[in-house]
Amino acid sequence: MPRYEMVPGGFTMRQVLSDEERAALDARIAARNAEIRKSSMLLIGRDEHGNPLPASDAGEEERLRSTDLRAVLAWSQVERDEIALRLADQRGAAGRAKAHHEAVTAELAALEDKRAANEHAAADDLAARFRSGAAEADVIALPRSDLDQSRRAVEVARQAVDTLAGEVESTERDLDAAQHKVSLAVLDVVRGELLRLGREATAHDQAAQQIRADLAEAGYVTANLRQRHHWPANIFTSSTSDAMNYRPPDRASAASVDWAGFIARLDEDTAAVL
Repeated sequence: MPRYEMVPGGFTMRQVLSDEERAALDARIAARNAEIRKSSMLLIGRDEHGNPLPASDAGEEERLRSTDLRAVLAWSQVERDEIALRLADQRGAAGRAKAHHEAVTAELAALEDKRAANEHAAADDLAARFRSGAAEADVIALPRSDLDQSRRAVEVARQAVDTLAGEVESTERDLDAAQHKVSLAVLDVVRGELLRLGREATAHDQAAQQIRADLAEAGYVTANLRQRHHWPANIFTSSTSDAMNYRPPDRASAASVDWAGFIARLDEDTAAVL
């Protein structure tokens, strides 16, 4: 059962905690404070120790930096080209099958016309016999083997056309997917080049900042020594001063890279350069 005591100098009561209860309470308070600090630091992009958090795309940058992107592009292009060759062969086969289907269909039409003409001639002959007074006439048997065989040939040819057309459609989808892989590989190469240029720009900026800091320090030191050595008031020339006080121009420089041409060349040539 909890115990209470009077707060010294007041008129309120407080709960009396044992050493174990006090330790547990202190631990809960410390854990709560740690959570509050962690949440607060996350809001400013740092971990609970105050260190900056890594960029959200650090893994992607590492992939672009460490992967042989042009080798991936080359493999994608080989796969695409192989599928394109297979598609060309399949289109040729489909075209030949279509031509064969048209030929056997024309042959069937000719046989059907011939049979219709024979049947018409037989009907005329039979009518002539009855006109001449014949009471009956033999049944005229017309051969059907050639016609049936031709119809079967047309059906087989149509099935071959459908089969080859299905193969062409499937390979066309494969080619679209392969071209998409090539496009993604091209994009990765471009992103790799952008990452390289960005790092070069950062390195140049850092080097320029260091040089300007060295120039500024030289100005401070020589200013302090100027009176002792009787040096002129300003040891900087105008070019040195402009370099130390450099400010970017209001209008950005024109691009020197034909990115559209570079991307177009990459689609066929993995060795294309900026």
